[in-house]
Amino acid sequence: MLPKGHPFIIDSLTTVVNRGSKKMEPFNSIVEYDGATMRLEVDEMYYADWTYNEDYWGDKRTDHCSGAQLLPSQFGLQLVNGVLGGRPTSSVQKMVVVLRERSRGFGNEEALVKELEEVAAEKKLKMVVFRGDLSFDTTVDLFADASVVVGAHGGGLANIVFCRKGTVVVEVGLAEPEFGEYQYISEVLGFNHNVLVLDGVSMFEATWNMLNGELGRFVNSSLERRKKK
Repeated sequence: MLPKGHPFIIDSLTTVVNRGSKKMEPFNSIVEYDGATMRLEVDEMYYADWTYNEDYWGDKRTDHCSGAQLLPSQFGLQLVNGVLGGRPTSSVQKMVVVLRERSRGFGNEEALVKELEEVAAEKKLKMVVFRGDLSFDTTVDLFADASVVVGAHGGGLANIVFCRKGTVVVEVGLAEPEFGEYQYISEVLGFNHNVLVLDGVSMFEATWNMLNGELGRFVNSSLERRKKK
């Protein structure tokens, strides 16, 4: 049963189910026949419980990215990761760099990409820039292949839910108490989460500027810390 008029949701859910053992036929739950609501009998039913995650957030409600407070349960994250992610499609290990086009984009993006390319080459990783313009299937496979994911705090990092256990996640964020949703995902799914906290900038600024070499050094040290564990 799928929402009416949302093809991305239909494509996404079809991929989720078809990658598992089940097959799915879209059925519009809004449709009525002869003025009566249809009733369906099913053997199994799965639904998204996207409610306020009190176990994680407690009373720390905020106005910033209110959807972040609707994090799915640990079971929900593990279910998505188990069905879709965690299975590399290539033997080539990758560093996925998540870039934003609007708010919280990197002001010195070109220089940052170059220094991350150098880190990737040193660690024998193939660097791939992700801008959120790939198909759903391609996005799932890309993050499943990632050994390292680097990006500013934002929706693009939600794709780490498709990564495999042990993936190094480097998030550029602020010291705001509500900037913890991606760390929560990492804790649940067994990723190595590292946060580079920026000072003197606002979450609402169009661009975040960093010192040259700062991000590259932080990513490198994050990888070294994982090696020692």
